[in-house]
Amino acid sequence: MTAIRYYGRQRILTAFPTSFPTPTPINKKIKKHRNFLIILPLLNSGKVVSVQFIFLLMLIPCFVFAQKSKDIQVRINIYHSDKNSNEIINKNMADSIALKKEIQKIISSYQEKGFLACSTDSIQITSEKTFVYISKGSLFKWAALKFNEQAINIATEAGVNSSNFEGKPIIFSKYIQAQKKIIRFLETRGYPFAKVSLDSVRFKNDKISGIFKIEKNQLFIIDSIILKGNAKISEYYIQKYLSIKKGDLYNEENMRQAGRKLKELLFLTEIKAPEVEFGKDKVRLFLYYDNKKSNQFNGILGVLPNDKVSGKLLVTGEINLNLLNSFKKGENIVFSWSKLEASSQNLKAKFNYPFLFNTPAGLDANFSMIKKDTLYLSVASRLGLQFFLKKGNFITGYFENRSSSLISSFGFENLNSIPSYADYAMNLYGIEYRHEFLDYKYNPRKGFSLHLTAGAGEKKIKKNNKLNQELYEGIKLNSIQAEGSLTFAVYIPVSERTTIKIGNLSGYIYNENLFENELFQLGGMNILRGFTENSIIASSYAIGNLEYRFLFEQNSNAYLFADFAYYEKNTFNGFIADYPVGFGAGINFETKAGIFSLSYALGKQFSNPIELRSAKIHFGYINRF
Repeated sequence: MTAIRYYGRQRILTAFPTSFPTPTPINKKIKKHRNFLIILPLLNSGKVVSVQFIFLLMLIPCFVFAQKSKDIQVRINIYHSDKNSNEIINKNMADSIALKKEIQKIISSYQEKGFLACSTDSIQITSEKTFVYISKGSLFKWAALKFNEQAINIATEAGVNSSNFEGKPIIFSKYIQAQKKIIRFLETRGYPFAKVSLDSVRFKNDKISGIFKIEKNQLFIIDSIILKGNAKISEYYIQKYLSIKKGDLYNEENMRQAGRKLKELLFLTEIKAPEVEFGKDKVRLFLYYDNKKSNQFNGILGVLPNDKVSGKLLVTGEINLNLLNSFKKGENIVFSWSKLEASSQNLKAKFNYPFLFNTPAGLDANFSMIKKDTLYLSVASRLGLQFFLKKGNFITGYFENRSSSLISSFGFENLNSIPSYADYAMNLYGIEYRHEFLDYKYNPRKGFSLHLTAGAGEKKIKKNNKLNQELYEGIKLNSIQAEGSLTFAVYIPVSERTTIKIGNLSGYIYNENLFENELFQLGGMNILRGFTENSIIASSYAIGNLEYRFLFEQNSNAYLFADFAYYEKNTFNGFIADYPVGFGAGINFETKAGIFSLSYALGKQFSNPIELRSAKIHFGYINRF
């Protein structure tokens, strides 16, 4: 017995033992549903070519052979029974091949507009010019285009209406588009071998009528997903991630996307492309994947003499840990710590667990702590419920608790107003949405991505007992705070290995009384290159990003970039706005040891000039184990 196996986007026949009977070959199905089935013999390819036209084209090289040394001067006369629509085109052609292509192009364009009998009438060759006469013929229209009884409901659901054709010119591309819409509709609802054809075709003068015939053929259901290789991942996770579950109707789109989506899982490596095996009425999906080193670690520690405390040592450094699929459930654990200054340090942790208890919802938890010198300590914890949508996108509802407190009030005793840093606590409720349509998530050439967050909640300003309490008079201690952020990028392919990225990063915080220890921190490799990490404090910002990328490997690229920003720092104590600009070049390249990132960037802020000595070199490294 034989069965059809599906390799990426191409179905072929392979012979192997199976209990599944032989289905109808898909290539036969494709030919069937593209066949126009009318008298004009080449209409199924979008062209109507007469024998006379073919003969005349064959003679062109003979007529113009002597003119090879110079351009052919051509006068093309396109005429119609309606003399007002006659056209004359004068052109110079390099050779007879170019002339043939031009004639074919003109005829095809008119046939596409409904002049199905458009053809070459005659060609005259003189010593100075070649004359081509093309007859447009009659404009053919649909007299009627009906649907058979089985087809009418399907066509309506697929968005195809016969009223869009009746009485209108026969635009072949629109007919093909309607066929494809119906086929695509059925292929995503369990009918991979559906056929669409035009039946009972009749001609009357320049009018054509016919019946849209739809044959659904066998309904197919997903029987199982079979994972080959040493990959350790739960079957339920694969089913939910691919949107392909046992008992579901066959969906051609999901099958075609399976390979691309699995390549985006960093803990899997593809042995060969997924295959689909068709049986009598069941389908089995074969996946060939091995485990891949995906856990990431990078860190550096430094031990220095402490200038502030004699005889003591100062530990500085940075540690980043990213664990993927440790429990074989597709989960993600992230830990990040940095201490680059004597009295400052940052700590971040994240835990994401998809499809919790085999439900469509996942758990998303985050924790962060920022200690800024001897000024303040800020802590934020967030708990979210994540719901996965089609094609790997998701929406998350979350609750976040934030608090910040002054570490020391030294120097604030004689202030006449509240300092730039204040004690506060806030409960925030929000929503997060991500939508991506990229050809490859980690090094895209085309597509777009959108990441949006929005939240609001009550903020309480806490009175600090070490400050003069009169400073709080007239200040609204309890208020509503709203905030949001947007990250958007579109990738426009230029060639097979180059692309242009156009992006935007924006953020906004609204409250009557804002303090520096609750604002956005900009600058560094990830946001606004050319500036020191977290050196720009903003209550709102918008950064436009333009990049030209050369993709030389799957996970490697070199790029030129420019970041154009506007930001505002609107706090209780004042207002600042500026238009910083950063530009430069960088490279990301993958090795067996990990991925290295390096960029050289120059930045301009306020009225300061651009100086090479102020350039920033951003370096990053990810080691996988």
